[in-house]
Amino acid sequence: YLAHVNLGYIDHREGKLDAAEAHYRQALEDAPRMADAHTNLAGIELARGRSEEARASLDAALAADPGFVNAWLLYGVLEEQEGHPEEALARRARAFQVDPNSVSAGVEYARSLLATGRTNEALAVLGPLASDHPNHIDAQVTLARAESAAGRDGAARDRLERLLGRADPAVATELAWVLATSPDASVRDPARALRLARGIDEPDWRALRSLAAALAGTGAREEARSVLLDAAAAAPTSATATLMELRGRIDRGEALR
Repeated sequence: YLAHVNLGYIDHREGKLDAAEAHYRQALEDAPRMADAHTNLAGIELARGRSEEARASLDAALAADPGFVNAWLLYGVLEEQEGHPEEALARRARAFQVDPNSVSAGVEYARSLLATGRTNEALAVLGPLASDHPNHIDAQVTLARAESAAGRDGAARDRLERLLGRADPAVATELAWVLATSPDASVRDPARALRLARGIDEPDWRALRSLAAALAGTGAREEARSVLLDAAAAAPTSATATLMELRGRIDRGEALR
């Protein structure tokens, strides 16, 4: 069992999805009630767009071990990708309830709180996490996102500036977004945001959104619209409304946030 799980994990990391899936299925033949193998298989199925199979695999994982945090977190990803933000929030809340000491569970829960407009609740979760784990990039970046959502762009900027030397694309992405879109004139700096966003290698949809905002802020609206199309192609369904709102603001020449 363990050999197949470990080989599946290695193949999965190397992008060999067929081989990884075969190993996980063999592991489940050997030990059909192991939550980690069911969850790993669900990750493959979800990556291949087989969401119903992934859902069944996650149900099997949680039937075997209702306290398996990774299964709850992956269920949150599935619900988010299918455009169900409240269901994603419920799955991630369960993960954090199961293990309140898990930084990854706390961060994912907070992200869902932000995605559903519960900014104060997100801040309440993230404050202690970020304080206890000052070097955890995801916790710090997500707290900066929450601070910005609460209108505290100066605090968000300062937090991200302290992390910028870590050369993490998530930090540059979030800082570029704050600088490009802040309604606070003492924070807003679209020219610097543009430099940051253009320096991100292999940008994800959030980085492309930051780039589009920076382009719009420096007057390059047509290029911003083109970049937003790329962002929409790379983004999950749950991000569509956010990108459409930004596109509308750019088209109307309004403030970006």
